[in-house]
Amino acid sequence: MRIQISKGVAVLIVTNIISGLAAVSLFKDKRKLEKAVDKSNKDNSYLIVENEDLMSELAREHCKRKQ
Repeated sequence: MRIQISKGVAVLIVTNIISGLAAVSLFKDKRKLEKAVDKSNKDNSYLIVENEDLMSELAREHCKRKQ
């Protein structure tokens, strides 16, 4: 049995892992991180970041890694 993952899905999975790792390194309050991860897992979607400064930092980190 072979599992096939399209290129777009693979990129999305990797992007989610990278953004998750960046979020872990940027969040200083463990409780906030746990709440965000719980919320993300329930929605089965991206990590939800309510702080705009943190979101900007995550976006910058993601762009740096993409280059």
